[in-house]
Amino acid sequence: MIYRKMLFFFAITSSIHATCRGQAHLDPEHRLMNDLFANYSKEVRPVIDKQQPIPVNFDMMFSQLVELNGRSQIMTSKVWIRQSWENPFLRWNPSDYGGVKFINIDPILVWKPDIVLYNSMVFGSWTYTSSSLNLMLDRKEVDLSSYIVSGEWDLISAEAMRNVVKYTCCPDPFIDITYHLVLRRRVLFYLNNLLLPCVALAILTVFAFFLPVESGERISLIITILLGLTVYTLIFTENIPSTSEVTPLLTKYSTTIMALLGMSLVVSCLVLWIYHRDPSAEMSKTFEFIVFSVLSRILRKPRPEETSKDGPKRKHTPVSVVADRWPTYFPVQRRAASDSGNSSPQCRSPNGSVQEFVFPTQLERKFDQVIAKLDAVANSLTVDQGEEEKKKKWQMAAQIIDQMFFWIFTVIVTTVTLVMYFMIPKYY
Repeated sequence: MIYRKMLFFFAITSSIHATCRGQAHLDPEHRLMNDLFANYSKEVRPVIDKQQPIPVNFDMMFSQLVELNGRSQIMTSKVWIRQSWENPFLRWNPSDYGGVKFINIDPILVWKPDIVLYNSMVFGSWTYTSSSLNLMLDRKEVDLSSYIVSGEWDLISAEAMRNVVKYTCCPDPFIDITYHLVLRRRVLFYLNNLLLPCVALAILTVFAFFLPVESGERISLIITILLGLTVYTLIFTENIPSTSEVTPLLTKYSTTIMALLGMSLVVSCLVLWIYHRDPSAEMSKTFEFIVFSVLSRILRKPRPEETSKDGPKRKHTPVSVVADRWPTYFPVQRRAASDSGNSSPQCRSPNGSVQEFVFPTQLERKFDQVIAKLDAVANSLTVDQGEEEKKKKWQMAAQIIDQMFFWIFTVIVTTVTLVMYFMIPKYY
């Protein structure tokens, strides 16, 4: 029994001796770690006076813009967040630890401010108010010393702002740091693939009026342009945010051009209807005055009277009148009947002698029938000529109206394009 007690005492003495010996042979950095974290708790805010806030200097270095999804409005970037504060519980006298002035420790061992990203590059504490944590700006601009240039976006500016926000939930305000990043899309890709084709389609809308009025290909061309613009509109919608707050300029421009295309289609149908109008339809005096007296002068188009002056109108003389004058055109001469009796027709021979010539009655009848038919043909030609003149008058009116709409659409398309250009925001 005595032997067992002595053995137990010897074991305890050896253990204490080994522990003291090991503690005495620890390096200064190891002893410093043991002393600092012996009674340290990372859950407690490191301040001597609990009524005072902890000053925290906040800084951000913007490294790279990875992606900016305009449709879902999500920006992915690489940044370095730098925070610095003073912890009074982690102080020591370097002379007591072999001149050690700094040590490297795992961040999970110490207290850290609970700074989170709210949204839109807003950083702030989630639980600590301004009375517990004083978040301060280290610099007013973002550190861009290691920024990698993006191939799609240009970083115009990056500024920081310190805000003190009062919420209804808490009596003390909260402090946050807001970073404002201004990004501008590089326009070369969208200029070559979206904007220029859209402008080209708008120009084709104007040049569609260069096609002849009687050509039915104009309507086909306008419908083809409308389908092409619809395809580009679908491409726009795939790259713009699904929001109703604002309307992108590209959408405004394409919608305006689509409306102009619809109007040009209606105008083309109206012009074709006028061009192929029934010649028997009479043109109203008001319409004729507006087209031929007003629009023709403005557009410097010749009027129908001026056109007829260039070529004299061909008149058809009735055949019966010609037949009555047949002694003038034929060598046969008729002498009027004298009071004493009838005389026979005379025929003058080549040598000048006059001979009696008698027309057979049947031949005269045939000649009268031919004259009547020729008169009918001449009258029909006269009617056809009148209808042809009316038809040309309707066609000329259609051409004048078509040229008027050409200039109207040219002015509208040019104005819309210039207005949209000057509406582009300028960030530089």
